Amino acid sequence: MKKDEPLSNEEAETLNDEKQEETTEEDTVEIIDNDASDEVVSEDEQRIQELEAEMLEWKNRSLRTQADLDNVRKRAKEEKVKLEKYRAEKLLLGMMPALDNFERALKLSRKARRPNPSIKGWKWCSTSLKKQLKQKDCRKCHCRRNV
Repeated sequence: MKKDEPLSNEEAETLNDEKQEETTEEDTVEIIDNDASDEVVSEDEQRIQELEAEMLEWKNRSLRTQADLDNVRKRAKEEKVKLEKYRAEKLLLGMMPALDNFERALKLSRKARRPNPSIKGWKWCSTSLKKQLKQKDCRKCHCRRNV
């Protein structure tokens, strides 16, 4: 049979029936494939959701750990500053009576009105101690005596 020749009615019907069967088989195969692919897609989607949930959990753990580490660093820095601020406190408190004695000795020497070359040295020592105390943020305070 040539392409240009017209088909008889029987041949045309047979050809149409064959095409319909092929189409029906392809549709059936597609439907079956769609059901199988839906199951695969749903399993894949479920696995994706599980992995996303696990990823979020790890991300939250990471953020919490980072926050804990930041808090530890912050506390360590605060403690370091606090220790640095108060590290010389005992030494300075121990020096206070000595400084008071310097001041008393200088007052007595002014009252005596005798020139004493060692007084000049005592003044230098007193001035030096006061300067060091001032650098450490130690200030003189006046106390009232309860007699």
